[in-house]
Amino acid sequence: MPSVAGRLPARWVIHAVGPVRRGGDHSEAGLLASADATAMRVAGELGARSVTLPAISLGVFGFPRAEGALIAGAAVADASAVPSTVERAPFVLRPDMTGEFRAALARVDLTLG
Repeated sequence: MPSVAGRLPARWVIHAVGPVRRGGDHSEAGLLASADATAMRVAGELGARSVTLPAISLGVFGFPRAEGALIAGAAVADASAVPSTVERAPFVLRPDMTGEFRAALARVDLTLG
């Protein structure tokens, strides 16, 4: 039987590992931004038109939601400034995280294309 990822309606699954929050003094913000930016870059290199991103590090890894949401949104906005095949980059979130992401995404320009 294939894994859950094997049954996703997706051509590719790009794995990204985010940092465990250890107080904020261990380059965690940069590592989190890099995880999201790398996923966007790899998706573009593969020719993907859409990439769906989870809330990397914002669960059991302990990253503060509001800060993590802003970092993720900014990383996607920065990636959108580079020519790419990616046209859509929605986030898939637990219902209790949508407020932080809505507030963060309102603060960054996420025009893709």
